Amino acid sequence: MSNPAHDTLHASPGNDLVAANIRAALGYNGLDQTDLAQAIGLSDMALTRRMSRKYAAEFSASEILDAATYLGVAPGELFAVRPGPRGAASGKLYGVGTTIMRPLTGPKSSPHHYE
Repeated sequence: MSNPAHDTLHASPGNDLVAANIRAALGYNGLDQTDLAQAIGLSDMALTRRMSRKYAAEFSASEILDAATYLGVAPGELFAVRPGPRGAASGKLYGVGTTIMRPLTGPKSSPHHYE
């Protein structure tokens, strides 16, 4: 049975964008939400609520900073809007793109260090 209070509450478009970019970074790095939850000090359920469009739970500024640090990106990259695969034709924008996680090259690069 659904909860009417939760059915009417939704995260903001900004939170949706951050969540989409976090999903992309997790996938790129072969990590899952449990890894991120542990790294930023949230329970799995708390992170799931922040990542879902269904709930009004949103990331705090400190959680965004911690997530960006863990994922090896600048915090602003989690707010980046880029055209999706069909973005140019449809006008739709997605929070994920090919440039969010460009690995550094050279002998000192690591799997968690990105430009």
